Amino acid sequence: MPISEPTLPLPRKREWAGPQSNATLVLGVLGAVPLAVLAPGTLCGHWLLPFGWVALLSILAPLACLLGSKERSSIRAGRSPIAGAQFVVAGTVLGIIGTGVLALLALLFVFLMVSGPIAGRP
Repeated sequence: MPISEPTLPLPRKREWAGPQSNATLVLGVLGAVPLAVLAPGTLCGHWLLPFGWVALLSILAPLACLLGSKERSSIRAGRSPIAGAQFVVAGTVLGIIGTGVLALLALLFVFLMVSGPIAGRP
């Protein structure tokens, strides 16, 4: 009876996250930047800072939500690699948080615009 050599498992091909998964994460992080600026102690003593260029980054948050939902459905359908699923979930969650911050900033902006003329200031 011949002795057979032990067979080693073949090396598996490493899967990489797709470009849309990475884009979802980047858009989610950039969309949530105003949340870090609005956090207590990070305003550098100036309360109008969130209404500057940093607040414009929150426009990217809804895009992260949309791209994340499309990429999640393509991962489930098998068109995109499953390795990017964690990036998609993280980007989508940050996009949802950033969208909430965008809505709060919009409400605050509208409140400040309406309350100015009511208080007698032009």
